[in-house]
Amino acid sequence: MAGAETGKRLKGLTCAEHVHVFLVARERATERVAVLMTPGEKAVYVDQANRLGLSLGQFFREAGAAYASRSSTAQSDAQAEQDALEAALKQLELSTRRAELTLDQALAEVRAALCAPS
Repeated sequence: MAGAETGKRLKGLTCAEHVHVFLVARERATERVAVLMTPGEKAVYVDQANRLGLSLGQFFREAGAAYASRSSTAQSDAQAEQDALEAALKQLELSTRRAELTLDQALAEVRAALCAPS
């Protein structure tokens, strides 16, 4: 029964979050982190953890793993967007140079035509 309960509470996690949860689960937790919160905040978290069948510590460990995963994804997305914008800017610069050259050539041809004897 414990395996089924674990499967239920891990449902919806990304692969990276599953790996993190299972790697942490294999290692004995020996470090303590004190987090100050209001009694109301604690009650909300305890209630959420209980609904998921988790201890409060496991709830925060899994929440931290999920947050870290989303944060790294957001950073990757931001980097990809920046790379795409830089590539678009390079293309704009190339197009602008080509347009300037074409305009310079056209202007030279118009000047030549105006100065040519009829």
